[in-house]
Amino acid sequence: MSNLKIIKGTVFLMSFLLIAGLITFVFLISQKIKHFSSAPVSEASLKLSADEKIDKLVANDEFLFLLIKNQETQDRILVINPRENKITSTINLN
Repeated sequence: MSNLKIIKGTVFLMSFLLIAGLITFVFLISQKIKHFSSAPVSEASLKLSADEKIDKLVANDEFLFLLIKNQETQDRILVINPRENKITSTINLN
């Protein structure tokens, strides 16, 4: 009879740990989703001239990189920080 009590106790403990783990998992996932959805939305004006066009856009965790092609003058890369809504630096090419 004592073996049955040990098995019942073990099953109860494993069930409790499984439910607690699932609740923790759902809570952590919801926090990550809330964190990503609360990212600031920003709008910036690049003030490009008529002969300039954005050729490529590359993004990483912190910055946006825009390759701007120009027919008459040199091409350039704009490094933009979207969190601060400003152009961090300009890299002239050619």
